[in-house]
Amino acid sequence: MKKFAIKIIDEKVRESYDMPCCIGEIQIDDYKETFEMPLEYWTMDDYKRQWKEGIERLKEYDRSCLVAELQDPEKAPRAILWVLYKEGDIVYIRNNLLYSKRFIKMLKKQPFTLETCYNFTHAREISDTDMPVSEWKIPLSSLYDFLNKNKI
Repeated sequence: MKKFAIKIIDEKVRESYDMPCCIGEIQIDDYKETFEMPLEYWTMDDYKRQWKEGIERLKEYDRSCLVAELQDPEKAPRAILWVLYKEGDIVYIRNNLLYSKRFIKMLKKQPFTLETCYNFTHAREISDTDMPVSEWKIPLSSLYDFLNKNKI
C-alpha cells in the first residue's frame, strides 16, 4: 500500500517574509515535502478542515485539492494547492501554484475560501509533448486510510 499523509509538523508560529507561519508536510509514497503555511488569512484549523474536506470530497467528485499555502489575497495573492484527480480507484496528484495576474483575475470572479478553493482547480490534462507533467499516482484507498487513521 502506498503511503499518503498531509499534516502540520510544527505548530510553533514563526515569522517568514513578515508573515506568521507554521510548518506542514505532505507525503505521497516515497516523496516527502515540507512547506510553510501562512497564518495571516487562514488558521491552522482552517487548513486542517480543508484537508479533511478535500479528501472527503473525492467520495462525490472526481477533482479536489489540498491547500498547502494561502497568503492574504488582498495583500499578496498566492496559493499552493495539491490538486487531486480521481480516476476510478486511482488518484493523480499535482502541485499547482496560483499567483500574480492570473490569480488576481480569478479572485475578481470569486473569493478564495474554504468553500470555493475547489473552483480554482482545472481539469487534468495529459501532455502530448516530450515534457511530461510532474504528478504522483496513488490508490484512492491510501487517502481514505489516512483520513480514517488520523484526526486532522
